[in-house]
Amino acid sequence: MQRRASSFFGFLFLAIVTFGAVAFVAPRAIAAKADDKTQAQSQVTAPSNQPTAQEIKLSYPELEVTPRASERLEIEAKNEARNRWLTHLPIQLSALATLYAGTSATYTTGLTSTQQDDYNLSKKFAVGVGASWLVLTTALSAGYKPYFNGYKDVVKMPATNPREELTRERIAEESLYAPDSVAVKLKWFSFATNLGVNLALLRNNATTSNFAIGFGALMSFAPLLFDYRWSQVALQHREYKKKIYGPIAFANPISINDREIQPGLGLLWVF
Repeated sequence: MQRRASSFFGFLFLAIVTFGAVAFVAPRAIAAKADDKTQAQSQVTAPSNQPTAQEIKLSYPELEVTPRASERLEIEAKNEARNRWLTHLPIQLSALATLYAGTSATYTTGLTSTQQDDYNLSKKFAVGVGASWLVLTTALSAGYKPYFNGYKDVVKMPATNPREELTRERIAEESLYAPDSVAVKLKWFSFATNLGVNLALLRNNATTSNFAIGFGALMSFAPLLFDYRWSQVALQHREYKKKIYGPIAFANPISINDREIQPGLGLLWVF
């Protein structure tokens, strides 16, 4: 009887210990398994802060600028047909003033025959410079149509993929910038030649021609004061491209002495 009682109590003690162990360990095992499953799912479904390969795309300013070079070229080609006779107006006004000074200038009395010949030669140079600029600018207005010719070439180019679009826009930009290069040369050469011949007339001139020569010298600055439309268009397009890369503000944690992290504000300016 005692053996049966001891066996019963031993079995009961073993059952209690086993049940307690199961009750203590099982919830923790289930919780750990659930945590692993949740972590695995979060690794699969959680969005990454890093851009994917599909999100990383090269961006070219020629394709991002508004209006594009081809669009601006089309606009200027239409304006060129209406305003081409006014394109060189500052140089033409300067040339007319020089022509007026050359035909109106007279030398003072008491000059030697050599001095008179030199003065007459200066007058001929002034008339020649003024007339030459009038003829040259008129010929350019009639025959030089950079925007129209550039647009005519660009519109024929295909644009079925990004590479072809980029090629098309870069050729269009060349057509926008080329007239600016011509304008810079024309205005500075006009300024130098017109001012030079007017200053040459000041030597040994009569007081009656001071106004004509002074007016001619003053009008030599007209091409520098009134810029070409060609230069304005090129400058505007460059400014539009710069505005694509404006200032970018961003907030990021900043590491201090590799031990402490503090919130920070950054400003990035890219051209």
